[in-house]
Amino acid sequence: MEYEAIRRVREATLEALATRHIDLSRVLGEQRQARENRLVPEYVEKFFLRAAARLGLKVERRRDGFWRVEAVPFEVRNQPYALKARLGEVHREYLKVAFDKDAAFRGQAELVTMGHPLMEAVLETVFQRYREEASHGAVFTDPDGRKDGFLWFLAGEVKDGRGEVAGRRQRNSLEQLVKNTSP
Repeated sequence: MEYEAIRRVREATLEALATRHIDLSRVLGEQRQARENRLVPEYVEKFFLRAAARLGLKVERRRDGFWRVEAVPFEVRNQPYALKARLGEVHREYLKVAFDKDAAFRGQAELVTMGHPLMEAVLETVFQRYREEASHGAVFTDPDGRKDGFLWFLAGEVKDGRGEVAGRRQRNSLEQLVKNTSP
C-alpha cells in the first residue's frame, strides 16, 4: 500500500515539474528504457545461488520467501581495500536478502544486486578462483556426442594517427567435423 502511495506522489510530482524546461515524455521514456534494460532479478538470484554453492556460502530460503546468508566465508569477506572503500564492508551474515528491488522495498530486506558489497565480493572471488580455467576459454559440447569442432572469433581494429579507432571488424566461424557414429 505504501509503495502505491509513493508511486502516485512521484507521478504527481513529475507532472507538476513538467514545464517548458523539462521534457516529461523524454524523462518517462528514459525510465521505461531503464526498466527494460535492467538486469532480470531472477538471473541475478540464480547466478548468486550457484556462485554461493561453489564458494561455500550458506544460503537458505526463509519462510517469508526471502533469503538468509548465514555465514560469509573469510575468502569472500577478505577483499582488497579499494573494493571495501568504494562499496563498503562485506558482513559476516545477512539475515534478510532479496534480489528484486520491489520485493526488497516491500519486505524491508537488503537488496543484493550488482554494486552491493556482497555481490561484488562474490564476483571478485569467483574471478580470482576460476581465473586460470577461464583463461583457457569455453568448452561447448554436443549433448548427442555426434559433432566435434571449434568456434573461433577474430577482431581487428584500424587506428588513425591520433590513436583513435577508425574502423573495427569482427569475424567468427564454426569449424565443424562430423564424427562417424554408425557401427
